[in-house]
Amino acid sequence: MGRYIFKQAEPVWAARLQTEMNIRMGFYAQVDKCKSSVNLACSTSYQIYVNGNFAAAGPARAAHGFYRVDEIDITSYLTKDKNDVGIIVWGYCVNGYGILDQPSFLTCEIICDNDVVAATGVKGFYAFLLDDYLRKVQRYTFQRGFVESYVLNNNSSDWMKGRNTQQASLEICEKKEYITRNVKYPEYESLYPLGNAFVGKQHPIEPETYRFPWYLKIEEDHFKQFKTSDLDENMCEMMQRIEYDTVNTLETDISNGISLSEGEYSVCEFERETTGFISFKVKCEEACEFLMIYDEMLSDGITNPIRNQGLWANKYVLESGEYTLVFFEPGSMKYINTVMLKGKAHISSLHVIEYKHPHIDKKINTSDPDLINIYNAAVETYRQNSLDIFMDCPSRERAGWLCDSFFTSRVEYFLTGKSLIEKNFLENFLLPDSFDHLPKGMLPMCYPSDHTDGNFIPNWAMWLVLQLYEYKQRTNDIQMINAFKPKVYGLLEYFEGFRNGDGLLQNLKRWVFVEWSFANKLVQDVNFPTNMLYALMLERVSMLYDDTDKMEQAESTRKKIRELSYNGEFFRDRMLSTDGILKTTDECTEVCQYYAFFTKTATKKMYPKLWKTLVKDFGPDRVELNLHPDIYPANAFVGTYLRMELLSEQGLYKQLLKESVGFFKYMADRTGTLWENKTDSASLNHGFASHIAIWIDKAVKALKKNI
Repeated sequence: MGRYIFKQAEPVWAARLQTEMNIRMGFYAQVDKCKSSVNLACSTSYQIYVNGNFAAAGPARAAHGFYRVDEIDITSYLTKDKNDVGIIVWGYCVNGYGILDQPSFLTCEIICDNDVVAATGVKGFYAFLLDDYLRKVQRYTFQRGFVESYVLNNNSSDWMKGRNTQQASLEICEKKEYITRNVKYPEYESLYPLGNAFVGKQHPIEPETYRFPWYLKIEEDHFKQFKTSDLDENMCEMMQRIEYDTVNTLETDISNGISLSEGEYSVCEFERETTGFISFKVKCEEACEFLMIYDEMLSDGITNPIRNQGLWANKYVLESGEYTLVFFEPGSMKYINTVMLKGKAHISSLHVIEYKHPHIDKKINTSDPDLINIYNAAVETYRQNSLDIFMDCPSRERAGWLCDSFFTSRVEYFLTGKSLIEKNFLENFLLPDSFDHLPKGMLPMCYPSDHTDGNFIPNWAMWLVLQLYEYKQRTNDIQMINAFKPKVYGLLEYFEGFRNGDGLLQNLKRWVFVEWSFANKLVQDVNFPTNMLYALMLERVSMLYDDTDKMEQAESTRKKIRELSYNGEFFRDRMLSTDGILKTTDECTEVCQYYAFFTKTATKKMYPKLWKTLVKDFGPDRVELNLHPDIYPANAFVGTYLRMELLSEQGLYKQLLKESVGFFKYMADRTGTLWENKTDSASLNHGFASHIAIWIDKAVKALKKNI
């Protein structure tokens, strides 16, 4: 871990507002034309503008009590003798899966030719409490911050130009622990929509009932948000009071922008799904009010603003005039729906400033168009989910989940030859002495995050140990491995309290998770996939720390699972306790079989008939062909990925490529990214899915070698 020391800057924020929810501040400095960088840390997020142009966003996330410092080179943006630098910092002060609930602050220095020309709390900065938005609004999702609803006039951006506005009263915040960023910065490529959009009519309605994402109904203290009765605006209700005519639409060229009047809407489409900040210019002939609604897909011909448990929209209320606008929060989308509620405006230069990993120049050596398409979709999925940490998805959560990270960390090394993001990811789990709201020894299911409801996934903590083992193979970072030893053994001690007389884990607490399928309904009392994973974790601990006892425990656990779970044909998923007596039930899932082979509980040599059945009868078409209908099907994650891993291990490369097309082609064709589940009911852009690139590449190379 690299410590960072600012030369002069102090952490600052608006007086008495450090812990208030959803506070937006602007910081202004003037910089000469020189070699210059903006070095900063903050809570929660920032954007940097130079001479009105978007320059950067961040920061890289860190553990509780630690803040990573970004050093942004702005030299190329300094085109004038005197240049305006504006920094927007948004302090959310809420808990979630992708953010930490910590007091808001900014620590920033601007370095010009090696001299500090501006430093927060010291010199050179002017600070403003921005009031051009509605503060008491709903949150985007359970895991993220607040929707954006702006009320702007022609003077709203004056503070970014050094014009006189009322400065905020600041206070120096408590000292912070700063650490280095370590990972690459995004390149902020611009992606424009396809040349045509369809334009239609919309009108207000009053629904009989309103639908609300479940998290908006939470009133308990463990989840921070504004109460419905206190809202300045109920975005969720407002978007449901719009009815669209999706039949009588007109296809329109938008290369030079588009004019929309009250009662109209326009939907544009991108070639592929993208993640980033929507940016556009708008000229309002009169005062206007409009929505920018976005999503990964269309539902019944229109964007669904509350699909996938989120609120996917920004709102703008503008006086007449011209504006250049950029979303503050990144979103994921293939479609943008502009809905003119009042007035008339011309919208132009609509695009997305992409917020993702820099370009990766690693191609696949095949002429097969389907494989190329899937591979490219995998790389794109990786780039959108791998910035400062490995994220599950760049939309709903932006959260660093274990298990997901096991697979995505492999992809980072495959595509870049390095493990920079993985090191940051692991370091974040390592830095805290303990985790609030979790039992002693347990690790968060995702991090950095605040799980104030006390939820956790014990299985995911096991996957961390598996990842540590592979991280050591990739990097030989013995220091990291040794530093994790107390946490690993604390985790083992936690699990020890759940071992029954057979040495198997029984009645694990909280969210015992196998995968998103029927398998998740078979997790108690004794869940065999969980115990299979536990055995592999014990083996990896033995290999990481030269602990022979753990290897013996791993083998005895596997032996007992074979004895109790295998029914002569398949591995069964669980044992249930009745009147204190454990009995194996008859349910068998597809994913349980894959867990058995992946964890070495089963091998091809030990169970040749089962292996042959899995290879021959299971795969993308198994359900449609009605093969083994009594075996509950697996989902994309985890089952499909374990299956691909096993096919790859056994050198079944032709089958692997065929099944890759069967599993992933429709995803790549539709969105250019790879999905969370087999259907479009969830996220259409999930980091772990990028792993298919590794398997395809390995298979293609092996088959070419054998020609």
